[in-house]
Amino acid sequence: MNYKYKCIAIDDEPLALSLIETYIKKTPELEFAGAYSNAMQAMEKISTGGVDIVFSDIQMPGINGIELAKILPEHTYVIFITAYQDYALDGFKVNAVDYLLKPVQYVDFRKATFKAARYINSTQLASKKTYLTIRSNYQIIKLDTADILYIEAAKDYMRVVTTQKEYLTLVTLKQLIKSLPDTEFVKVHRSFVVNRRRIKILTTEGIVIGNRTIPVSDSMRGHILNVISNN
Repeated sequence: MNYKYKCIAIDDEPLALSLIETYIKKTPELEFAGAYSNAMQAMEKISTGGVDIVFSDIQMPGINGIELAKILPEHTYVIFITAYQDYALDGFKVNAVDYLLKPVQYVDFRKATFKAARYINSTQLASKKTYLTIRSNYQIIKLDTADILYIEAAKDYMRVVTTQKEYLTLVTLKQLIKSLPDTEFVKVHRSFVVNRRRIKILTTEGIVIGNRTIPVSDSMRGHILNVISNN
């Protein structure tokens, strides 16, 4: 089942509020989570978590839309809906995803939701990133594990090969393995650990990653075939 972005609408004008509620409910990738006539009521819902997108008027009694945007949780995004163009600059200063003028047309509403989805997806991807910190050439280097192709034991050093370059670090393979997420990496040989997502081809000689053929122990060949199938 595809993920649906949970949305609420805030507007002190009943007709405008009803229209946005209708738009949310007719949009397949959105899930309607509530409609509110003021920001204070909405904050109770937002504070419980799980709200991805807030469609909010700006000029409202009490807390206005700009003030609301300043106190939203980090991963909750706001799309402003207002009758006044004068607020556009203020809207973008608080990192609003978009700014729609009333009366809102559904095609513009859809464009704004697509933009919000891109923001949310990029944030989720970033939050899932993992890193490996190594000491190499008298520097402390932080590597995105997604960029690591493989790690090779080279006598007293470990060679960490990434998509960009390779690094030598004075640490044991056992220590490096402990620092890597086991869902992303697998030890295929006594001297090699590889990124699971980089495994595409298994030959009689081993795994082909880039221009390198990495040996695979006999006990691991069946497991590597399963990894390739899942990839």
